Amino acid sequence: MPYACNCYYRLAAKEPALYFMSAMSSRHAQQICSNPRVAGTIHAEPHDVSELQGIQFLGNCVPVRPGPAGDPNWPANRKPSQAHETALEDYVQSFAEALRVPGSFFRIEISGLKFTNNRVSFGHKVLWNWPASEK
Repeated sequence: MPYACNCYYRLAAKEPALYFMSAMSSRHAQQICSNPRVAGTIHAEPHDVSELQGIQFLGNCVPVRPGPAGDPNWPANRKPSQAHETALEDYVQSFAEALRVPGSFFRIEISGLKFTNNRVSFGHKVLWNWPASEK
């Protein structure tokens, strides 16, 4: 059964992807490792539904490296790329507590996105899809 979680994320610099940290021992991380397909939402909490703006996304999620404080459950044979090192540096600039909390760094490669913008009109939606060859 899929398991939802809240997380602090950082948008990738040049491609449709998000980064976040979580412990490899968490229920959602274990499920990601067995089935990398994920879905999520990002939105503000407006007081008036006519002000709602937010996205829903689909993608594949993979652990890319242990976090700065380490993760005792990280597979020893998995090595991070330089791009993931740079992304982690950017993430830590936004969320300094990541330096102190053990966990692993994950990447969600977004394959589809729906933007809902009630400020244009109620239920106004724009859709994007990224074939694997365009990422």
